Amino acid sequence: MTFKLSPIKGILCLVIPGYALFCAKRHGFYGKFFAAYVIGILGLVIGGAILS
Repeated sequence: MTFKLSPIKGILCLVIPGYALFCAKRHGFYGKFFAAYVIGILGLVIGGAILS
């Protein structure tokens, strides 16, 4: 969704980890984005734990 706002903001979201949350909160799509962000991080953690 950040690429719809601006391509530069989209690239910044890919490069700077916290910028994605900041941008989502600032433009009003924080709730949906935060839920997907947390689920993705949990998936990485659980997957890493399973592979260990």
